[in-house]
Amino acid sequence: MTTVTIPFAARAAAPPCLVTTSIDGVRWDADRQINVAADGTPWHTLPQAASSTDTNQDGKGDEVSDPYRASAS
Repeated sequence: MTTVTIPFAARAAAPPCLVTTSIDGVRWDADRQINVAADGTPWHTLPQAASSTDTNQDGKGDEVSDPYRASAS
């Protein structure tokens, strides 16, 4: 069995996944003091795109201690 070594400088992470989001239909509900979707559902309960602080893009979940972490929905 042969072991292949890849020089460190040649290693690269895959490009991040990008998504397009929209706030169409989202409005401020002054009585409830929250943003709501067109059907009245609290906007924060709907699937949201999330950013990652997995800065080295190794996929090991470095962002678990990040206070600004938001799980992808």
